[in-house]
Amino acid sequence: MDDMGSTREGPELVLTMNAVERLRSLLEESGDTHCKLRIEADGPADNPEYIFSFEKNGNGNDIELDYVRIAVLLDPESHRRLRGREIDHRKSDDGEHFVVRMAG
Repeated sequence: MDDMGSTREGPELVLTMNAVERLRSLLEESGDTHCKLRIEADGPADNPEYIFSFEKNGNGNDIELDYVRIAVLLDPESHRRLRGREIDHRKSDDGEHFVVRMAG
């Protein structure tokens, strides 16, 4: 496993350092740095909506990926749909948001 995540059966989900830093900041702001990030892919396969939330424990069938002090929980279907994707965090005049795109 490298600092950006583990590798099993092909490329995993990648979190950029901008995303990791913003997620750490959000955890610190929440006051509970032991929470894990849950990412769910919902909706049509060609244009899913990604739902981010923090929770303390995962479910028995979750896949947990570890990033630089950020644990990410994915249900098996979301894991399949997010494989090979990259999550970045961007700031602009319009605000800030996370961006999900093909890795590379």
